[in-house]
This record gives sequence, C-alpha cells and structure tokens, in this order.
Amino acid sequence: MLEEFSRRRGYPLRDHLPALFGRAAEDPSVRNDIVARVRCDYRETVADMHRENFVDQLTRWAHERGSLSRNQAHGAPGNLLDLYAAADIPETEMYGRLDHPGPPMHPFTDAMSAKLASSAGHVAGRKLIAAESFTWLDNHFHTTLDQMKTQIDRFLVGAPTICSITAPRIRPTKSPGPVGCISPAPRSIHATQSGATCRR
Repeated sequence: MLEEFSRRRGYPLRDHLPALFGRAAEDPSVRNDIVARVRCDYRETVADMHRENFVDQLTRWAHERGSLSRNQAHGAPGNLLDLYAAADIPETEMYGRLDHPGPPMHPFTDAMSAKLASSAGHVAGRKLIAAESFTWLDNHFHTTLDQMKTQIDRFLVGAPTICSITAPRIRPTKSPGPVGCISPAPRSIHATQSGATCRR
C-alpha cells in the first residue's frame, strides 16, 4: 500500500501517518488542511486499487470466458458510481423489512438505493441493471407475496431492468415446519412459488 500510494500520489504516505490518523490536535505541525488532503489521497488510492484489482479484473476474467460480470458496489471503498459502471451488469439490492423507515437507519429499503446502480449503468450505456430481490424481507417462511410485490414496485421506480429472484425456499402449506435446506437469507415464502427471473 505504501508503494502504491507513493506511485499514485507522488509523495510518501509514511511521512504523513499522523495526518492520516487525524492527530492534528497532538501535533501542532499537522494542519487540518493537510489531514484532509492526506485522507482524501488515501481514500482515492484505496478506491482506485479496488476498482483496478477487483472489479476490472473480474470483468476481464468474465469476458475471457465469454460471460458478463455483475457487481454490487454498495459498501465498497470507492466511488460507487465508478464501481457499478465498471461491471457489465451493475447490480443493486434491497434488504430489510419494508415497513422500516429507510435511510439512514435502513439504507437498502427504498427505491433511491437502487438508483446508484441504475444511474451508473445508464451513464455507462449498460442495457441491463440487475436487482437481487426478496433478500431479508422477513424471517424464514414469513415473507408474503404482497411484500414481494411491494419490493418489485420499489425496484421499478429505481429502474433495474432485471430482478433476480434468488432461490426462494417453499414450505408446503400443510407442513408443520421448514422442509429441506434453508438459504442464508430468508427469502423463503409461505405460499407455493418457484424461483424465476422477471424482466421489465
């Protein structure tokens, strides 16, 4: 990291570690503007390295195999629009109970969270914007079809062009409890339904 920082930013990070860790109060020679500059340069270096060494590599690897890359960039250490746009198919998601208040406490329950992926995809000329759907809407076998419809409606406002319904688990209505394997995220529904992909 120290070598990459120096190569990309033109000065050694090792000489500015007090500024990186924000210790201006302890050292009067460290000015607040220097703290801001060093931290900005550090974050930009991490963002560039993440895009070049992960998303760009993933996309290149997929192309070499005749495939396309998908990337959920939210939460990554970088400019989210750049990271979404670096994939062939930017992918968003919504998770959490839809009756929660939304951002900032529950940032992935509203349509605006989907706009990051769709905005980046549209600027980059991508024809497909994906959305991982029905993740953690409720506890296992408590998710209802009306909750799923509400989420799809929010996705349609957020502009994904494809919603992936990822391996929902089904509990037969006469069964006293869960049957078979349960996926890590409770996209298990209580009415009989098969996995599918729906396109807009």
